[in-house]
Amino acid sequence: MFCLLLPTVFAFGLHFKESQSEKSLAWREGLLLYRSTCLIIIEIIMVGINMYGWSSSGVNHVLIFEIYPRNHLTYQQLLEKGICFLVLWFLSLIGFIVSSYLDFYPFIQPLIFAALMILFLINPTPIFYRQERFWFLQKLAKVIAAPFYQVGFADFWLGEQLTSLELFFFDLEFFFCFYTSDHSWWSSNLTVSSSSRGIFCTGWTRILLQTFLLILSFWFHFAQNLRRYRDTNRVTLHLANAGKSATGFFVAITNSLRRATAETYSKRPTANPFLYLWIIASIVGTTYKLLWDLKMD
Repeated sequence: MFCLLLPTVFAFGLHFKESQSEKSLAWREGLLLYRSTCLIIIEIIMVGINMYGWSSSGVNHVLIFEIYPRNHLTYQQLLEKGICFLVLWFLSLIGFIVSSYLDFYPFIQPLIFAALMILFLINPTPIFYRQERFWFLQKLAKVIAAPFYQVGFADFWLGEQLTSLELFFFDLEFFFCFYTSDHSWWSSNLTVSSSSRGIFCTGWTRILLQTFLLILSFWFHFAQNLRRYRDTNRVTLHLANAGKSATGFFVAITNSLRRATAETYSKRPTANPFLYLWIIASIVGTTYKLLWDLKMD
């Protein structure tokens, strides 16, 4: 299915380069809007592959994650849901290309798909693995509320996964600003988005919002480690792990400062001191995480 849909997307993209009104398709906006949901789908599929590896190796992940023994997703079911969402993602992207060509509300396509994924997750009716979905929502709520609750293994594992989804948190800013501040996306003949932005989506406020969302991806795991240190008083393990998450703060902040001052140093980008601070923070953070994963994880 993937081998069929991917060439189809490329074929549609190459054929419908311009709309019927001879306007270039808004590829940049479209891909940025679809990237966040694609990352979530890839994460679902990768977790399913991990579950297959655990099952093949005899690891009782149901017991380790404290999942209800009689109501839990198998790796086949999780992979099935991930692949179904991936197929729907491709179909939605194709719909975006076609509706862009027809000048018929193209940007409603990624919004509908994102709403569909959220509705699937929070659907209260007893269908589509309700108990499993609500178990996940319960664990996610505990991650968000860290460090006010005791951290279990499943909560800690989920917080760790969120640190690898920093690009998803970064894309949330664009998704939010695009649909709340750029009202021209609702225009029936729009193919290239306008540059109008609200007060929270321009200049320094936009960079601050991006930085806040990026830091959130690391904050959850950082707060969990602080809570675990409070409960166990194990300095070496939990405070050192919190330090790994804290390196993400410095990477996000220095990168934001680099982008905020990019216009000042537009003629000489290499003269920007925040560029080198960002590089140093990235190297330190990457090395820290690599050593931790090799030694501890």
